[in-house]
Amino acid sequence: MDVVFTALLVPFALALLAVVLALRAAQAGRDGAAGRIGAWTTAVGVAGFVVCAVATVATGDPASTGPLYPLAMIVTLAGLVLAAVGSARAKVLSWWVVPLITLGWIFGGPVAESSGGPNGEGSPFGFPGASFILAAVYVVAAARYAMYRLVAGTRSAPGGR
Repeated sequence: MDVVFTALLVPFALALLAVVLALRAAQAGRDGAAGRIGAWTTAVGVAGFVVCAVATVATGDPASTGPLYPLAMIVTLAGLVLAAVGSARAKVLSWWVVPLITLGWIFGGPVAESSGGPNGEGSPFGFPGASFILAAVYVVAAARYAMYRLVAGTRSAPGGR
């Protein structure tokens, strides 16, 4: 069961990257350097999670990548904060979308999910089912993105407003 849980980290992290890249695309570069660097930094953090998951499943040892997992958490959070700053400056989407994803990642992502150690070690934010918070955040972000696309599509359509 631990192998399955660890393997699920790959789509879990890739979903975050997909959301960040979709929101960046919606802003069409108006999020500037902060958004670009934030997206790349988030991608590096996600790559760290993928490497950790693959190495852990391959070796059966969660410590096989050393401190890469906590470093991936820090890098991903730094990227999300930069992306949130760029998004707020762009003023294309609602100001709260990317900060909400950042909070969702903290309270429902790998930070929260890393709390299940046998001796109580891990994140103080964790609880069973914490990833449902992140899933709810993704749904809200996707709905906001869909509303943005709908409004943007009607503005560009002939005679639309």
